[in-house]
Amino acid sequence: MKLRITLALTSVLAFCVFGDKENENLMENLLEDDLLDIFTDAIHMERQETNQECIAKWKSCAGRKLDCCEGLECWKRRWGHEVCVPITQKIFCLEKWKSCFERKYDCCEELECWERRGNKHPVCAPKQ
Repeated sequence: MKLRITLALTSVLAFCVFGDKENENLMENLLEDDLLDIFTDAIHMERQETNQECIAKWKSCAGRKLDCCEGLECWKRRWGHEVCVPITQKIFCLEKWKSCFERKYDCCEELECWERRGNKHPVCAPKQ
């Protein structure tokens, strides 16, 4: 795809610089048909690549605020970390005794993520 774009742009540039009358009809056809298709395909592919590189929910978006996946926005946590969160979610902090696994800094005020013994997930508990 990128080769087709490069060749099309090179042809257009050469035609503009040299103004070859013999190839004028060829250039008109290229501009009318192929070039439009080539650029449309390139834009579509670029969008697909961008969508594949989006940042998932609760993952860091530091330095990439506009790259959260669809339905998510970059939100700055209390402790300075930025993560992608659902746009419609109003309360981002985790309430008392809720799991804070992979969300260590998201406990509500007066709570902290408490590591429990054994193989249990950590929970938000009152600060000690």
